[in-house]
Amino acid sequence: MGDRLFVDVKEGEWFTRSMGTDLSYPILMLEEPNGEWDVIDGNHRIWKAWKTGQLSIMGYLIREKELPPPDQL
Repeated sequence: MGDRLFVDVKEGEWFTRSMGTDLSYPILMLEEPNGEWDVIDGNHRIWKAWKTGQLSIMGYLIREKELPPPDQL
């Protein structure tokens, strides 16, 4: 993919769903113990922000080490 983060689609389900998302909702990212992070909710919002030229988007970073054990969620 080189330096491209997203594929530039102009039609179809991904385009329609992404362009219909509300960017006022923050995305959720999970930081793993090794310092890497993954988007766990908000890929369509990120794509819409990229497609419309936004330079930033609201989000929450959740550190894996701060999550309670599964039986305590």
